[in-house]
Amino acid sequence: MPEASTLVTLRRAPYGRLDGQEALDLALVMAAFDRPVSLALLGDGVYQLSRNQNSANIGLKTYTRAFAALGDFDIREVIIDLDALTARGLDPSQLQSLEHEDDDFNAHESLIFLQGKALADKLAGFAVQFGF
Repeated sequence: MPEASTLVTLRRAPYGRLDGQEALDLALVMAAFDRPVSLALLGDGVYQLSRNQNSANIGLKTYTRAFAALGDFDIREVIIDLDALTARGLDPSQLQSLEHEDDDFNAHESLIFLQGKALADKLAGFAVQFGF
């Protein structure tokens, strides 16, 4: 029986709380133990991947750079709510690009932009979900 897929959902912007760092840590730890895991950025969570973040002025580490390591841990899907992105005045070009390699070492984009029913259907397909 295949292992159940897991979704880690981030709904908050980075740096106001520890949610984003903890969600990222959870996903990386699960993937390190060969658990199939994907991330979803919903609501203000879409800010997690905004380019050129610098949290030095508020005395915090810019943990969002670690999203670039997702592909190294074989996390192949980062699902982005396109409606949430648009509602916040952002477009896909303003997000970090994330890639993963397939079994033949070919690079592929990890970001999946979905909205409406397609997004709901995709999120409903995960057996285990953690929300932050």
